[in-house]
Order: sequence, then structure tokens, then C-alpha cells
Amino acid sequence: MALGFVAPAKLTLSISVQEFLLIDLTLIPFGLRVNDDYLVDVSHVERGRRCRCICPSCKTPLIARQGDKKTWHFAHASRAVYEETHRKCEYSFFVSVRLMARQVIGESIKLEVPKYEDSVSMHLDGMTQPIVEKFLVAKRRTIEIEDVEIERARQGVIVDVVGFVSNHFVSHSSWSGYTA
Repeated sequence: MALGFVAPAKLTLSISVQEFLLIDLTLIPFGLRVNDDYLVDVSHVERGRRCRCICPSCKTPLIARQGDKKTWHFAHASRAVYEETHRKCEYSFFVSVRLMARQVIGESIKLEVPKYEDSVSMHLDGMTQPIVEKFLVAKRRTIEIEDVEIERARQGVIVDVVGFVSNHFVSHSSWSGYTA
């Protein structure tokens, strides 16, 4: 089963559930390219210090780690981040993905939802086998979120994405405590 995200600009990010569960959440997958202030994936830059990227949080130069053994990622070029920038780096995997999503989302988002089935079982007195009832939770389909707005205040809290699916309001926030 794969989870996918299709942006209006035809950028497709797809990862299997198994791959997602193995992601090292301490790695930096996106860097800010110095020459155009554009967030880029580590696979779209030159290796090492030639990547010409900085950390979106603390502005420290990054190194593109593109080895053969570990997952490709960015790393701070200096271990003494605070001494170089006088700012503690608060960057994380989730912040990185959030920033990239903000960059690629236009006015709509299309999500591929996989078919999902589940079951309920019940044990009755006097029966050796449980009664099992299977049911469909969701059909495989494409859902389009329209009229998308990024980082909007709702009831005093900043939410990452708001929009509408079939005229129903939807919102998503990746962390709590982010107030307007």
C-alpha cells in the first residue's frame, strides 16, 4: 500500500507505508537553496557542501549526505550551530515536510485514498468460534481538497491547511500550541 500526494504542479511524492515507518525523524530531508530561497529535496542538489543550501530554521549551511548506506539527507555543516548563527536550531522532520507542503500546494490538493477494509468480532456464550463481520471503511478513490488556504487562524489557533471536500470544511494542523 502506498500513500501519495499529488500537487497541482504535477509533483508527486509517494512512499509506501513500510518506508514511512522506517523514516529516521531526526534527519533533514529538505534544505533551502541559497540562490532562490526554494526548498529542495536532497536528491535534487549536488553532493556535500556543493549543495549550496542552508537550514530553513537556523540558516546554517548544510551538507547534502548522499551515501550508499544511509538514507539521503541534509546535515548541518557545523556541529556548533548556535555559535555560528546565535540561534538554536529548532528544525525537525515534521517542520521540513510542512514547509515543503506549503511550497507545493496551490489552490487544490488531490489525495489518493487506498481501499481500506476492517472487521469486528464478537464472542458469544456457548460458541467456540467468534462471529466475524467484515466491512468496507473506504473505497479507493481520489479526494480533492479545494479552496485551499495555508496557515490560517481558526478559533485562535494557526492550522496548516484548510479547505473543502465536496462542500465540507476540512482542516489539518501538524502540531498543537501554535497560536495566532
